Amino acid sequence: MNEEVVLKVKGDTNPNKLGGALVKYLKEGHKVVQITGMGPHAVNQMVKGIIVGRTYLSAEAMDLEAVPGFLTRKEDGREVTLIVYRVSLKRPN
Repeated sequence: MNEEVVLKVKGDTNPNKLGGALVKYLKEGHKVVQITGMGPHAVNQMVKGIIVGRTYLSAEAMDLEAVPGFLTRKEDGREVTLIVYRVSLKRPN
């Protein structure tokens, strides 16, 4: 099984579907789901999706851990910076 899944988020991404996808991939055994987006609307949907995913898991006494960061890449000959969240199941204390 692939250890990591990458999901690209846009400003019109449905946060309920994103939260469901996060939970689905993590429960299937993927260690990390990386979500990327560019711009304030995409980042807003990313955060909402993480919140929704946490809500879905709360009924099972599980939680998510989300680590934010930046990713810079070349696109059409110019550098663009994306916001990245690496999301995984939170380990119990």
